[in-house]
Amino acid sequence: MELSPVINLTVSKVENLIKNQSPIVGIGTKVAIEVNGEPQVWEIVNIGESDIPKGKLSCNAPLTQCILRTREGDKINCEILNNNTKIIIKKIIPFFAKKTALSSNKRPLPRGTVNKLIDFYY
Repeated sequence: MELSPVINLTVSKVENLIKNQSPIVGIGTKVAIEVNGEPQVWEIVNIGESDIPKGKLSCNAPLTQCILRTREGDKINCEILNNNTKIIIKKIIPFFAKKTALSSNKRPLPRGTVNKLIDFYY
């Protein structure tokens, strides 16, 4: 089945938008950061779901408040517990890439979608 030129154009625009947009740190994302030169990896979770040993950081934690709404490559200087802290956002894995696209118990995605997401986000 061949798609109409309008649909092909729309699909192409959406694919380009996805490729040109870097993910933003928010609830449900997993983020690799560097805090004062020390590498750390956290999953940002809702209030009451934090589990530091498992790498789950609450959305209201001071560190999280500094990095919310940032993108890969951003450099942030903020004050955490009266200490100047330098943070670099190294990598962000969005919620949908972790939970939906890579889940095997969901309806199959169109051919090539998972590979595109893996190549884009990893």
